[in-house]
Amino acid sequence: MDNGFRKIGVIDYQKSKYANLFIIGSFVLSISVGAIIIVLSDSTSNNILKGQWILLGCLCYIIIHESVHLIFMKIFSKERLCLSLKFPTISVGSNGKFSKRQFIIIALAPVVILGVVLALLIIFCSESYKFFLSILLILNFAGSGGDYLQVFEMRKYSMDTFFQDNSIETSVYKKK
Repeated sequence: MDNGFRKIGVIDYQKSKYANLFIIGSFVLSISVGAIIIVLSDSTSNNILKGQWILLGCLCYIIIHESVHLIFMKIFSKERLCLSLKFPTISVGSNGKFSKRQFIIIALAPVVILGVVLALLIIFCSESYKFFLSILLILNFAGSGGDYLQVFEMRKYSMDTFFQDNSIETSVYKKK
């Protein structure tokens, strides 16, 4: 128990009646927009990667996405990190308490950083990899529904609030 903080709430996505709708909705929207862009760009015609390599790339992307969360958690706190594997999801957390601004950065860093990197790769890479990179870019936005939801749920808390995500639920604190 940290004596410098008092717990004022919990953001529990499993008990939220709109969480699944929000996450699934953002996933379907991202996939739909991405599929339309891929079809219109005709990037499938030059694809040289086979299905198993695309699948492996998607799995590697998920690991990289969660690693970006971990990197920023470690930058902002030296506390122990947590990992939760519940098929088909993976999530990370920390014993650290993060300011609202830090927590927003932690939540959105993967989608922003990897989104920029993937967009640049699509622009500058060979045509034969654009389909694969487009799939990863779609996965980047579609798979970040939980991150968007965290930021959305944080809107009701003031800037002097702290958040602790243990990879299962997010506890909300105020300084005593």
